[in-house]
Amino acid sequence: RFFVNLFQNNSICYGIIILGDKMSKCPLFNDIKKKDAFRSSLGIEETINTMQSDLCQAIGNNTSYAYYYAFITWAFYDYELNTNKEDYSFGGAYEYLKKQNFFFSLSYILNDPTVVGAIGYDYINRMDLDANSFSYQEQYLQSLQSLEYYYASLDTLLLLKNDSLDGDKLSHPTITEYGKELAVEFEKVISNTDYYKKYRLSGVNTPREVLIQLANTVDLHLTKNKELKECLKNIFFDNKYVDLEDGLRSTKDYVLYIDSKYDISYLKNNMRNVIYD
Repeated sequence: RFFVNLFQNNSICYGIIILGDKMSKCPLFNDIKKKDAFRSSLGIEETINTMQSDLCQAIGNNTSYAYYYAFITWAFYDYELNTNKEDYSFGGAYEYLKKQNFFFSLSYILNDPTVVGAIGYDYINRMDLDANSFSYQEQYLQSLQSLEYYYASLDTLLLLKNDSLDGDKLSHPTITEYGKELAVEFEKVISNTDYYKKYRLSGVNTPREVLIQLANTVDLHLTKNKELKECLKNIFFDNKYVDLEDGLRSTKDYVLYIDSKYDISYLKNNMRNVIYD
């Protein structure tokens, strides 16, 4: 056996390679039987993710596109309201989220082709954007990976649950009562649009002008939606359901401290080093 030091981005990852037929006599760190068992056989990858989730919640959650927390919450809530209970499924909920994201992202891009941050941009930008109407293109997003950066935090913030109190898997991603407050706040923003009233459930032949109207109603930076923005601020920093004393609130104080100590132009290029040093 030997160790290989892998240097990536100034960090060291120790990989363990075991040769020969003596593997059964070596310490077993997990019981994974797949061929990729050694990707994180010591659980280091999971530990890093847990530390970041617990210690850096505000830093991880407060992005320029906090809009997505409200949007995802609304999409799952709307899926539940418009699906028969016996038909609930994780696959169905994810597909509904993808469909809504397709039209919301498409609306931003139609309204402003230079828009940054809309998930699914690469595929949508290759479509015929001069068309007069649009139908849902399922292949625009092969996985929810980009959305999952936001999705994972919904559980931490107690906006969504995947398991019951007994630990049993629920039939679909279920929005909590607290999450419904955020979903309804987002719905208020779009409830008077033609997309919400006529097209959101069909996903076919949505007129260009309908999507432009949607883009002019809600935006990624929430500059037009002050009430929704305020609701998100309360969730991140004054969450009434989550004990924030050692989590979000203390991290907020840390972010404010950094802001007072460093010039904004310096932080623009060195934020990661400053935060995690």
